[in-house]
Parts: sequence; structure tokens; C-alpha cells
Amino acid sequence: MSDSSISEYMKIRRYMMNVIYRANGQSVQVPTILELSRKFGVSRPTVSKAMKALTDEGYIIGKRGIGSFTNPNFKMALSSPLEKDVPLVGILIGDGMAVHYSSYSSRLLGALLNHLPYLPCYVHLVSLSVSDPEHVYEEIRNERLDGLVWHNPEPQNFEVCRRLRKEKFPLVLGGCRCDDIPSVDFDFEDAGYQCGKILYRKGCRNVIFFPNVFPWSLEAEGLLRAYREEGIILNENLFLKDCYTAHEKIRDILSYGIPVDAIYGQMLTYNTIEDYLLEIDPEIYKRCTLVASGGIVVPPRHPFHRLAYVVPFDEYGKKITGILKNEFSGNREPEQYALKITIESK
Repeated sequence: MSDSSISEYMKIRRYMMNVIYRANGQSVQVPTILELSRKFGVSRPTVSKAMKALTDEGYIIGKRGIGSFTNPNFKMALSSPLEKDVPLVGILIGDGMAVHYSSYSSRLLGALLNHLPYLPCYVHLVSLSVSDPEHVYEEIRNERLDGLVWHNPEPQNFEVCRRLRKEKFPLVLGGCRCDDIPSVDFDFEDAGYQCGKILYRKGCRNVIFFPNVFPWSLEAEGLLRAYREEGIILNENLFLKDCYTAHEKIRDILSYGIPVDAIYGQMLTYNTIEDYLLEIDPEIYKRCTLVASGGIVVPPRHPFHRLAYVVPFDEYGKKITGILKNEFSGNREPEQYALKITIESK
């Protein structure tokens, strides 16, 4: 099958698996191939392949002349009878299209997977195949979830969040804030401010910062504010937006003779940027301080000066779980938390 066919196949399969879950150990008639084809706008052969696989695996039972039904034994295989009313909670990261997760996102996901089961609940990792907000809404609804944790949705999908909230759907946002929707994020601006004060005391005056995009741009604001309070205006031409071209841009900046004395690089391990800087200028470690976040600290191979973030991932998972528990109990106060990031100077 082509990539698009595989995506369509998985869309049908995921939907049907949720229908089976919702059957709760009962034999429930499922939509026909024609109905599913129309609902998802996919070809009938693609739907047929998905349904045949589910039938072969024992999830669906076909009754000639009547239709297809969920296998009543499926629920017993999934969990014990005492857990039949456990809610299904989805986790959605960013645009829902990532195949690989960064170290930062993996730590976030790990914290959620560590704490959410104690609601208790079943956890469902949500993948999206579309970006248009209207279709994003439909795909989330087709997951048939009881609740959702959405970390750092794109701004264009804030309206989807508001729509779900108006429908009294339990929803908690992570990494951002949107109107009166409960959320847990990190105080990035304060982290940038803390780093700025430390860098100033170290004598750093030419700071490369990247990527200067939301939410990391909040750190840039804190960094700039810390220096302004000391009467210094940092060169914002050294604030780079594109993380993927940062290495080339850093090489260009250094080639201009700018005496860079700090590099504030998000989403990178120290050794990645250290090795690159040593390749450019073996003497750069004498003057350069590195700042890295994401909670990933690796043993240094070179004597660079470093600032290390301590991101409270575990507290993030606990707060999200606590808010969602309140949502399920009917307490729908829009709780919003900004967790403090501490900085360690190495």
C-alpha cells in the first residue's frame, strides 16, 4: 500500500478499535463498509482490508445476511470485568503527526504515561492525519475519547480546544494557555530571565539564542529583560528562528568576527553543539558558555561552561493528572499552572 493508503487504513482501524472498546464486552453491530467509506472519505477496498484484518484477528464477528458485530470476548481480553468503566484518555503532542519524539517530548510523554494510569484510565496515543482545524476536530471526535491531554497544540487549533471545552469534554492543555481551558505549562520567561542574570554576571555580552519561536520565544523575552535591567541591549540579530539551520548560521556569525561568548540552544544535548564549536574554533571553549534545556544533561566531554535546566517533568505529569481527575468529577474550574524551571550552573 502507498503511504496515503496506509494512513487511511490506520484511520479506519483506529476508529473500529475504539468502537470495539466502547462495546464494553457486548455484541454490537458495527457500521457497514459503505458507511465507513462515506464517513472517512476513503475507498471501499481500503475499508474492506481493515475490516477483514479485524475479523481475522477475532475483534469482529461477521454474521451472514445480518452484518458485522463486535466480539463480546474482546473486552475480557483487554481487562478484567472490574475495569469495564475505566475512561479512555488520549494524549496528543503538537500537531499529532510526529513519528519520532525529541528527548524533551519523550520526557513529557513519559511523565504523562507514569501518572495518568492512576486516575485510573486507559491511555490512548492520538495521531492525526490532517491539519485543517475542522478536520482535526472530526478526527479527535472519531477517537471516541473520554478525555484528552493536548500538549502544545498549534495556535490554529485553539479554536478546536474551545469547541471541545464548550461541549463539556474533559480537556487539559500542556505547554501553553488558551482562554479558560485548564492548563499546565512551564514558566519559560522566568527561566530565560534567570539565565540572563547568570550570563550577565559571567560577563557574557554576545549571546546567540535559538530557536526564537513559541514557546521558546518566551525565554528570549526573559533573557532580553534581564539584560535591559542591567542597561544592556542584546543584539537580536543573533536570535535565530530556525533550529535546523542554526549550525550554519553560527558558523557565519563567528566568521564575521563577532566575539560570541554564550550560545543559548534549545532542544539540543550539550555534546552536539560542543563538538560543532570545537570543529569551528578549537579555542572557543575558553570564552563560550552553553545553555541547553529540555531536561537532557549528558556528561560533558569538553571543559565548556554550562547552564543546565532542571525541568519539573514529574510535577507536570502529576498536575495534569490532578486536573483531569477534577474534570471527570465535575469540577471544571479552569485551573492554570506555570511550573518553575530551575537553572544549575556547571
